[in-house]
Amino acid sequence: MADWKKHIERADQFSLKVNLSDLTSMEDLEKLLYAFFIFRTQPEISSQPLLEGVLTKASSILNSLKTSGNRQDLEEILSFLCSFMKIILNSLDRSEDPLRYIKSLEDKLVAISTGVKTSIVKTYFDLHGSDIPEFVVPAQELLDEAKKSLLLLQKSPEDNAKIDDIFRVFHTLKGEANLTGLSSIGTLAHEAEDFLVVLRTGTIKTDDEIIRVLLKVVEHLHKLLDVVSLNPQQAALEDVKGIIEELQTIRTEKANCVSLDSSSDFIPQPPQLDPTGGLDYLTDFAAEAFDHLANAEKSILILETNPNDNEAINNIFRVFHTIKGA
Repeated sequence: MADWKKHIERADQFSLKVNLSDLTSMEDLEKLLYAFFIFRTQPEISSQPLLEGVLTKASSILNSLKTSGNRQDLEEILSFLCSFMKIILNSLDRSEDPLRYIKSLEDKLVAISTGVKTSIVKTYFDLHGSDIPEFVVPAQELLDEAKKSLLLLQKSPEDNAKIDDIFRVFHTLKGEANLTGLSSIGTLAHEAEDFLVVLRTGTIKTDDEIIRVLLKVVEHLHKLLDVVSLNPQQAALEDVKGIIEELQTIRTEKANCVSLDSSSDFIPQPPQLDPTGGLDYLTDFAAEAFDHLANAEKSILILETNPNDNEAINNIFRVFHTIKGA
């Protein structure tokens, strides 16, 4: 039986390489393409004809974009590939049919390789409406699990296992929604995921207000999924700015309102890092982040004398995008 979790970890590693790479560097590109080649030629991957076929096609397009120098399309397809691989492998791990995801990537590859762009937001479901229940029903079930975990967390605020469970719900929903073009759901789930990251690290503590706003997010996502059933294109364009701003406001307030006892010398301590959990990765991240920031500083100086230098602007964007992802 295939060990898909092992390949999911490899997909995560490839995603990390993408986030840390400078796509303007031919050396970095060559390393990325080699890493992708190693990933897609794993026996269990190559033994899946549909999956192997579309990944081979993706590899061909990546090589073509590398030589053409089209960095925008290259970044778009690499980002999409990372989401795609994680979701397709998760579906295989759950013994589900991955065909609908594979078709979604094929459509994306065709759009990028042919240069066909459209101002109309098209979701996967606009082309494959019969698959809506296959997305909506599991997503609704995930949100039901999140709601139960939140109510349990309200009774036991220190239950880190429940925080992890809720985090996984938002993380999974974010990936599947983004893959299918439902950007409103993906964006809101991503913001909730970031909120859970702060809870997981202990930067802020769970209380009734946090439970309330996360339950509100779950309810909002439920409503968006109802819209998907009626009109996927409308669901993709739904405005989630209000609920996101509420999440961000509460997170900022909680982080800033550290309660200090004036009669004590209490100093808040940062979360303790477990060296067995990947301290080497943190060291590597810090070193590479410094390099990226130095690169950004050079571009900012260029921008100071030439405000219309789009390449400098793009380079600064890539630096922050890379650090965020890493």
